[in-house]
Amino acid sequence: MSNLGDYGSALGAIVALGAAGFTALQARVQHRREDFELARALHTDLTTGLVADARALLGTVTFTDAASPGHDVGDVRRAYFTLLWSFERIEGGRSSMTDRHRRPKDKPDAVDFLDKLINWHVRFWNSDSGFPKIRDWLADELGDPVSDKDSVAAFERLALHFPEPVAQPNPIAAV
Repeated sequence: MSNLGDYGSALGAIVALGAAGFTALQARVQHRREDFELARALHTDLTTGLVADARALLGTVTFTDAASPGHDVGDVRRAYFTLLWSFERIEGGRSSMTDRHRRPKDKPDAVDFLDKLINWHVRFWNSDSGFPKIRDWLADELGDPVSDKDSVAAFERLALHFPEPVAQPNPIAAV
């Protein structure tokens, strides 16, 4: 009878290990799903709504050196920070997805997905035609340097992951 008890204990241990393994697998699947949803949400934030409106206004300044009709320097400054803060949210989300994984050499699939979606956006706004040009334009229009050090810091951390410069778009083709 004691052998039967040993078999029961062994079977219980196997079932417990199997349940623990299944739970770990489910947690990993759930985290992966959450990471992809976060990546999609961050991209949506960058490409729709107020941030899309901000990008449109900043694009006008970038290609024409003037605010679009009906907008003033205050609108451009709000748009500048709206876009910077969107990139700050992206950098924070990207970091949280990367930090969740134990092996830093392996880029999580959701981070790779996000990087492909935002690649050209980051590279363009990091180019001389992007944020630096807008910052200089605002400083000229306002007569003072733009106080954006803290807001730019997250964007600069994000831009480190996208070292290739972007080809400058043709403003006429964009119309």
